[in-house]
Amino acid sequence: MHLASMLLIFDPFVLFVILRGSHEKMTWPLMMLALIMLYRSFGQPLRKMAIYVCLFYVIVFAIDTTNVFFGSVFLVAVVLSLTLGFLLFRFWRNDRPPLPRRDVQRLMYISFSGVILIFTFIAYIYPPALANLRMLQGIINQLSALLLSFEIKAQPYGYISTGWVNSQVYFILSAFTWLVIGVSFLEWIRHGWKMIKGQTAQGLTENLDWLLYTGFAIQIAVSIIVDYSGALAANVQLRLFPGFTVVAIVLIVRSLQRILTSSRVRSAPRWIAPAVGAGLAVWFILASLLKATNEPVLSNKWTFYLQPEQVAIGWIDTHLHDAELWIGVDERLATVNNSFYLMESGSENHFRFAKVRADMRYVFATDLDRLRAERLGVQWLPTEYWDQIYDNGRAQVNRIPLYILESP
Repeated sequence: MHLASMLLIFDPFVLFVILRGSHEKMTWPLMMLALIMLYRSFGQPLRKMAIYVCLFYVIVFAIDTTNVFFGSVFLVAVVLSLTLGFLLFRFWRNDRPPLPRRDVQRLMYISFSGVILIFTFIAYIYPPALANLRMLQGIINQLSALLLSFEIKAQPYGYISTGWVNSQVYFILSAFTWLVIGVSFLEWIRHGWKMIKGQTAQGLTENLDWLLYTGFAIQIAVSIIVDYSGALAANVQLRLFPGFTVVAIVLIVRSLQRILTSSRVRSAPRWIAPAVGAGLAVWFILASLLKATNEPVLSNKWTFYLQPEQVAIGWIDTHLHDAELWIGVDERLATVNNSFYLMESGSENHFRFAKVRADMRYVFATDLDRLRAERLGVQWLPTEYWDQIYDNGRAQVNRIPLYILESP
């Protein structure tokens, strides 16, 4: 368990959701805790098993109340595991299927109970969560448009080339992620092959991680298609990947245990394995931190701001009203406004970024945004020729001349 926890921190996608303090900081640990309760219930006397099962459903309900979308992701993984387990039981050629009848029935009970918990929460406890069903309908419509027209609506992975100084940096910093995908997939194939040959033990304890991996992998594959349809901000795969990583790490730990106990590793000098492990650990955690924090030296997605920029946004909130402002190449400075001024503001200003619209009257320009635009190769607006109404040395507010707005 300690090794699995350490490996999770090495993955930058998992570390990112931990550091940013969103609901995912609770969702995925709750999912891991639910799986621990489920595993602990196997092979226990009836009284202990009942306690673990009750705790499992309490935690699953906590996942649903934290975020019903990710609760449904966990439920779908369990349902897919049930489906695969049923197929293995139904069409197995010999008399020793990987999952006996009692385990298939237990997965069925877990699936039905999970559906009841989510339905109860959505329909009776928190009806606003019904919006997730409407969101699902929108996803289906966009997927249908993508599959029937063969027209890609979004380029969800274009950020690899634009979000970092170059693509090589991205792949180097996310090397552990690719290692997780590759090693876990090989272990999944190895375990599946042993199942086919009848060399694995029967039961959920030995095969649930393999089934859950399959369930999450199917969702990841579907999410990639959803991303290309443009649904849900085209980042579904990134949102689901930490859950996939959790079960992938379980397979990797199993593979590492087998490798470390092999005769070849035992016959090697004792210092080699600790030395190699320590070196890789240092590199992976450093790379994970650099990627998860969007280190500005390497990343073009800057998330920090300067104090003069905050002061300038405060001036805008005080002196402009119902104004359309262009505020940079992305949402960085709009986020500063939302964090410090939006809740108590009565200015009703509208901060826009990326494309300059025809109805925009003001441009908020800072030294940092000019520097980043130069790195991105984006042509900066000719603000030096426009009316400047505010300047604190690092940030300026410019008013676009009327003759430019009125020009065809």
